[in-house]
Amino acid sequence: MCGDCNLDSAVDMVDTLLVAHQAAGIQQLRGRQLCLGDAQGDGDVDILDALVIAMDLAGLGTGLACRCDPDWRLVATTGAPARWGHTLSFDSFGGAMVTFAGEDGSGRRDDVWKWYGVDWSPKPTGLKPTPRSEQAQVFDVYSGLTFMFGGQSTVVSGDSWIWHGGSWELAAPPASPAPRAEHAMAYQATTGTTLLFGGRDTGGVPLGDTWILDGGSWLPAASSGPAARVGHVLAQDPARGVTVLFGGRDAAGTLLGDTWEWDGLAWALVAAIGPSPREHAAVAHDDYRGITVLFGGADDAGAALDDTWEWDGAGWTPAPVTTRPPARRDHAAAYDSTGGLIFLFGGRDTAGTALGDTWEYR
Repeated sequence: MCGDCNLDSAVDMVDTLLVAHQAAGIQQLRGRQLCLGDAQGDGDVDILDALVIAMDLAGLGTGLACRCDPDWRLVATTGAPARWGHTLSFDSFGGAMVTFAGEDGSGRRDDVWKWYGVDWSPKPTGLKPTPRSEQAQVFDVYSGLTFMFGGQSTVVSGDSWIWHGGSWELAAPPASPAPRAEHAMAYQATTGTTLLFGGRDTGGVPLGDTWILDGGSWLPAASSGPAARVGHVLAQDPARGVTVLFGGRDAAGTLLGDTWEWDGLAWALVAAIGPSPREHAAVAHDDYRGITVLFGGADDAGAALDDTWEWDGAGWTPAPVTTRPPARRDHAAAYDSTGGLIFLFGGRDTAGTALGDTWEYR
């Protein structure tokens, strides 16, 4: 036990929360902003409120802890080279964000960079995927491996690759989705599987098929659901056991602003209004707050956007941020389960200039 745990020269409820948090067996969360209030709703702010919040942090699901309004924070302007159309996922085993490939204005890339909470570092590789952009990537918490599929290389690709933390392996699944780019994937922690939807085929035609990656095998999962589209986003809400899909552009060229959810068996349209229609946004689910967060994207004229929206399962709400990243499209975001924050990197602005800044939303 300690006294002034947070070193602010006062022994108070924040210190009580930190002690209870560590006693619950949870590693102290890096950079977590703690918010104390009347979590019990009894009219007093006291030690029991701190314990209620500690229970929520421990994953005991009281649902009572107050929540601070998060905001964006710029954490780096250098490191991994500027790019767009890249992928990003959080390796919870290694405690690092992993970004791969994308375009930088002079061509497509094939490099891997990791962010360990302070700065970016390159990861040298031998065998690796061809340079590409507009692929999809997830981290599988059951296996501790990162899976990447497809993308635009010299051709539209249909290969599956596994990142082992320091090296690539070309996978050879018995079946596979058709080659595609501008698709989306999300890891489903509730089932230990990965969901893939949509994209464009080798002829540029939008796709509307749904696939599940389960134990190294791809399986077709649904024959109906959202309209075929490209440039949409996916994120799983593990507490509700659904995967959220938003936006994109359909086969008629119409920009979309609909929201769908996949419950493991079927798709359901859950909202027709919310953020303005857009493509090439970025989305991640904040597991601590139970909120899906969307940032940016491109409107129908191709202009980059800079708004932040939150989906709670019932509706979309514009986030009351005071700081925001510059407008961008074709960027990437992922949830850092160790730091309890959403991480955003790269993209391009309306003029097409590649961006290399790194942001956190917490």
